[in-house]
Amino acid sequence: MINSKAKWIWAAGETQDNDWVVFRKKFLLAAIPKPAELKIACELCYTLYVNGKLAVLEGGYPRGISEQGYFDTVDITKLLKKGDNVITIYAWYYGNTGRDDKGVGKAGLLVDCDAIDLISDKSYLAMRNPANLKTSEGSQPTGGNYGGYNLVYDACKHIDNLNDVLYIHSDFKEAEEFGEYGKDGLEPFGVLLPRPIPMFWFGNPASAKISKKSTLAGFEYTVKLPHYMHFAPVFECVAMGNEKIDIRTDRYQSNGVIGDDEGKVVTGRRIEYTCKMGPQEFESHICLSGQEIIINAPATVKFKSVTYIESCYDTNVEGKFESKGEDRLDTLIEKCERTLLSNMRHNIMDSADRERLARADSASIAVPAILYHLDEDSVAIVKKAVSDFFVRLKSDNGDTLHARLVALSEYGLVTQYYKHSGDKAIIKTHIGEIAEYLKSCDKDTKYEDGLYNTDSKVLTYSMYYSALNNLKFLAEQIGDSKYTAFVADAKTDIEKVFENFWKGKGYSSASSCDCGCDNCKCAECSGYSFDDKANAWAVLSGLATKEQYSAIARLLTSVANSSPYMEGFVLEALCKCGAYETAYNRMTNRYANQIDTEDSTLWEDFGLLGTKNCVRSITPLAICYKYFAGVDLELYKDKVTITPCAAAVKDNLTFSVPTPNGNITGKYSKDDDNLTINITNHTKYNVDLVLSSAALGKKTEDKTIKVAKNIKLTV
Repeated sequence: MINSKAKWIWAAGETQDNDWVVFRKKFLLAAIPKPAELKIACELCYTLYVNGKLAVLEGGYPRGISEQGYFDTVDITKLLKKGDNVITIYAWYYGNTGRDDKGVGKAGLLVDCDAIDLISDKSYLAMRNPANLKTSEGSQPTGGNYGGYNLVYDACKHIDNLNDVLYIHSDFKEAEEFGEYGKDGLEPFGVLLPRPIPMFWFGNPASAKISKKSTLAGFEYTVKLPHYMHFAPVFECVAMGNEKIDIRTDRYQSNGVIGDDEGKVVTGRRIEYTCKMGPQEFESHICLSGQEIIINAPATVKFKSVTYIESCYDTNVEGKFESKGEDRLDTLIEKCERTLLSNMRHNIMDSADRERLARADSASIAVPAILYHLDEDSVAIVKKAVSDFFVRLKSDNGDTLHARLVALSEYGLVTQYYKHSGDKAIIKTHIGEIAEYLKSCDKDTKYEDGLYNTDSKVLTYSMYYSALNNLKFLAEQIGDSKYTAFVADAKTDIEKVFENFWKGKGYSSASSCDCGCDNCKCAECSGYSFDDKANAWAVLSGLATKEQYSAIARLLTSVANSSPYMEGFVLEALCKCGAYETAYNRMTNRYANQIDTEDSTLWEDFGLLGTKNCVRSITPLAICYKYFAGVDLELYKDKVTITPCAAAVKDNLTFSVPTPNGNITGKYSKDDDNLTINITNHTKYNVDLVLSSAALGKKTEDKTIKVAKNIKLTV
């Protein structure tokens, strides 16, 4: 924890909006302590250099909807040296906030390093950086979803050598103290908790292909990055002086949320840079996000180099899913991965293009992909997403009814996290809130997917029924029987209503067909319109009977109204119906345009109505692991079930699924009508290999085989 004697500090004077303050602390070391862990809290963001070397890029963890404050822990051991040392901190106080990056209305910095007695106090020197201008003119990041301002930097006012040990500048003054952290310094910042996720990884400056074209004002330079990423731009140039350079990305502007806001154009963050005369270097202390860097500059500016420092959530891709002979599927998986990674930052974002919001529906889509594909460091952001969801569940801020029902369903982030972690404490803490919410929510609320042709009654009742199933499951995990009667009665009420929705070809509560006639009785539609996502949820919730599966599977072959967000549930329902090949074909057909585009991330809508980067679109990643590789993780029971599926195997399919105790790997090889199955269990979990005639697509004996270490067989 933080030393209670550390002081909250800032530059002297009243708190200012869009305030950039440089802090310096020089210290002498006779020996280098191991480890030397620096603890830092900042309202709201900082970049740290130790002896002139970048140690943290975009540090700080924003106060989200819970308004809880946090501190970072940074190991600076390798950057220290015997003799004189210096740390330089570029701290940024926004002064405005978004929903998920709230402030306390006051700027402040807190530092503590017990190993070298480096607590923050008035011995730190502070100076408002004159090069960081406080202008808020021009287009700024849009709305309440994106706190902070554009970075406006005037190199004519730049001070060289701020990171050097021997540097002294007259504008540096003693930092102003606000009081000891352990005493009056608690207000308004409050008690701080350790950062709940790892520090962001960042790379060395890297170069990429650059092109330029003439404009009326000079030249536009385009730097093609290897993929969508968060990055800090870096450049060297020579200028006459006072030229203005505009730096943004190809995703600076994006479409609003599909539906009512799809006609809106929202803006992200950009950089305005004013050149000084002669040669100069610039290294941004904030990150932009996109797939291309776009720089507009007068012709008098000559660039010597343009590079970037990539920054991302510190996790490794441990999972693998490759289908030899099906390159398009591999491309889709790569785009799912890139979309997932680019939307993991302080939280699981809906879309890094336009916001920094954590949403329950987006997190519910991302969580299974995270648990199948990434290492254990990624589980921290899942736990944080669950914690934040329960804060929002108590308020009207952030999630729609349907986003909440998804999160509380058998397929939502709460249960996905529990089945991976076995964390019963979080269930015990929140089970009452789940029950109270389900008792009070209005099931007749109109569904808000942003698209059309939605059967709200069938869909909402099915989601609600699944949430009831899940409440029963979670309560059983902790031995709580208080909600048994409520669940049973509520399910019975839903079942009675739901019986009237079955129309032979599928479920429908509508009295008109897609041809536009009221009460149509034509032979083709029988007077009813059928919604694919609503029927999918009827299957997933268990309201649809197995006898209805074949009819619903046929329906899901022909009706395709879902957005990518709901498409994953349609694919899951097809697999649950045993229609694996139909699910595979539908997935590759519906995502065809996105597979073929040069974008490295997936769109919010199949027709590109919304953003070009939306985490709600990545369900194919989890579908491939769960159904085509057939790996069902139930780690809370120390159990893994593998049901090999032939639908995605053209030549051979290889996969690897990470767990906290090692990986489970496999290879399926197809030869004529035979499928050879290789499974290796590198874990301590019980692994059951299930041979299913439905999944294998052939008549065979259904049976279960225990896998101790390795197994190979041909069916």
